[in-house]
Amino acid sequence: MRKPTLIAPFVFAALLLVPSASADLVIMDDDCYVIGHILEQDGESVLIETPAGERRIPWTEVRSLRTRDTLLEEHREKHAEIGERVADSHFELATWLDKVGLPVEAQARLRAVISIDPDHEGARDRLGYVRKKDRWVFQKLEGRAAHKSLVGLPRVVRGLIALAEQDDPAGSSAGLWRLKDWIASKKEWLVRGLRDATDPDRDMVLAEIGLGPDAADRGDLQGVVDNYMADRIGAPLSEHFQMRLQDTRSKLMSNYKKVRAFLPNFRSRRGSKERGRLLRATHRAQEAALAAIESEKMIKTSVIGERTKELNKIWKLYDAKVQADLDGLLAFTPDTADKILERLRVREDAQAEIESLLSELGTPPEEVGPTLGKAIRCLLTYRAGRIDEANEMMKEGLGEWELALLLRMKNLRVMEANNAMPFGDPKSGKAPKPEELEQSIFLNRYRMMLGRGALEIDPLLTECARGHSEEMFRLGYFGHDSPVPERKTPSMRARLVGYKGPVSENIVSTGRFPAAKTAHIAWKGSIRHHRNMISKMWRCVGVGQHVGNFTQNFGTTSQVKR
Repeated sequence: MRKPTLIAPFVFAALLLVPSASADLVIMDDDCYVIGHILEQDGESVLIETPAGERRIPWTEVRSLRTRDTLLEEHREKHAEIGERVADSHFELATWLDKVGLPVEAQARLRAVISIDPDHEGARDRLGYVRKKDRWVFQKLEGRAAHKSLVGLPRVVRGLIALAEQDDPAGSSAGLWRLKDWIASKKEWLVRGLRDATDPDRDMVLAEIGLGPDAADRGDLQGVVDNYMADRIGAPLSEHFQMRLQDTRSKLMSNYKKVRAFLPNFRSRRGSKERGRLLRATHRAQEAALAAIESEKMIKTSVIGERTKELNKIWKLYDAKVQADLDGLLAFTPDTADKILERLRVREDAQAEIESLLSELGTPPEEVGPTLGKAIRCLLTYRAGRIDEANEMMKEGLGEWELALLLRMKNLRVMEANNAMPFGDPKSGKAPKPEELEQSIFLNRYRMMLGRGALEIDPLLTECARGHSEEMFRLGYFGHDSPVPERKTPSMRARLVGYKGPVSENIVSTGRFPAAKTAHIAWKGSIRHHRNMISKMWRCVGVGQHVGNFTQNFGTTSQVKR
């Protein structure tokens, strides 16, 4: 499939979308182009965000693709080729910059044109001037601004906005704070100039900024300048950034809505009550089953069986509800979840910085509307693989049901890692065989039903467990103590394969054929083995199967971050 070249010449026929400042460019095969910000590329298409929304374009329709950086590099090359004092060349470069969505750089080239040729009509017209008698006078750029909120702003204000946003068209860069510094320095300059100027010059300056000659006589030059800057600079800037804030908030709310569509409405009264009742019933059944299994007294296995059977009935309802609530979130790959979070971060940063700037300009913004919510953000963060960040969010406090969903995701993360382990050569000893993986799944599902964490498969313990199952079959014995001196105990066998942590062991024989479920049921029928399987102490397991022999080795180490 053909992908676009980055060096193909540009041919422009029709402007499909209004360009935003400093954007990327996609050239279409029909000589049209789309300006926006490239979000992602894959083998089939390119996704670009435009002022009209996101658009996915197949590579088959794309002639070439230019990022902002490549456009800026081409701009530098073109600039280096023209003479510094050739006005028409600068004007042609400005025209090209406008076409490819670099309006800030285009404005700079137009200003260079009028510095070379003050009467250049094309540049004066594009900058918003009209000829009146023998001088050029600035007028409003009705309908010509690249952003609708720039229409009618004074030229100096538009220049300030361009200066602030030239590093980041989303308005989220520290460049916005140049406005504050510029305003402060301009005020200082005006006050000093008015204070030090001779009377005729002072009157001329006052007249130029729209004030009468008596303004300076009031002695409050700072107040005069503050009022002027607030009216002529601060108010238009505030109006512009209020519009930018509304636009940013609107996009952010749209992003939030898309994310929430994949997750349940935890705040619905009816749904919350149902989940709460189910959660409490499950916890009571888990506590009753665990109390029977872990009791110091020897409780009959039939009593334990009844408790776990009661738990299993409730667990089926609870498990189905938890899984249904997570299905939408699990539809995201970790990479997709990470990209969503990054997009939210950029827009939330933009919103916060514009709000701060408006406060500095003396017009605090209105209160922010609904946000994504801590619980949903925490779950999305965990799905993105940002485990430490999600765990910190968890410490800030989540609801009982949201915490249950997060704990389920932790268990699923372990089980996904187990399932992702390749089935290697059994002779290697370390990679689980299908029967061994199946037995670990029975174990982990049972632990999860009892409220205990899933155990990850440890390759060294797998090698240790399989070695013991094979040895029992080969030497014709059944027991935890091996007749081979250096392999006598489970701990000694674990040390021989390189595992150094505490180890415990379960063994069972299912006869002539391997039966993972039969092994699991048999261990549950023995209170000592039963307790070993569900102990909170363990973090990992190795299951070893040979013919009908199954061995479980439990350990305390962990490699999967959860």
